[in-house]
Parts: sequence; C-alpha cells; structure tokens
Amino acid sequence: VNAATVQHYSPAVPFEYVGNTALTVTGSATGKRYRYTKKGEVIPIDYRDSYSMLKVPVLRRQPS
Repeated sequence: VNAATVQHYSPAVPFEYVGNTALTVTGSATGKRYRYTKKGEVIPIDYRDSYSMLKVPVLRRQPS
C-alpha cells in the first residue's frame, strides 16, 4: 500500500453550537474550518482540534 494513498483516521468529537448566528471556527491543530449555520447544529470535530473548541463559549461538547 502506498503511504500517499492511505488516509489516516482521526476520531471525531461532536460539538453543538448554541449561538444565534452562523459561526466559522478554525481548528488550531489541523487548520480545518468548521461551519455552523444554526443553533443546535452538531458537527463532528477532529479530536486534535477539540481542545481549542472547548475555549469557544458558544460550543458545547456532546457525548460521543
């Protein structure tokens, strides 16, 4: 198997948006952009970015 074709699996951590307007946040570890469009939306966040998401006041970690 060619290492360039293998995708690495990164476990996801669900985060719910509790704000009132749309929000885009950038993961500090991966640089990936996550877009929330409405209150109550849950998006799976790469676990490497989850620590920085805990600092965003309008995001709540959800049980996996």
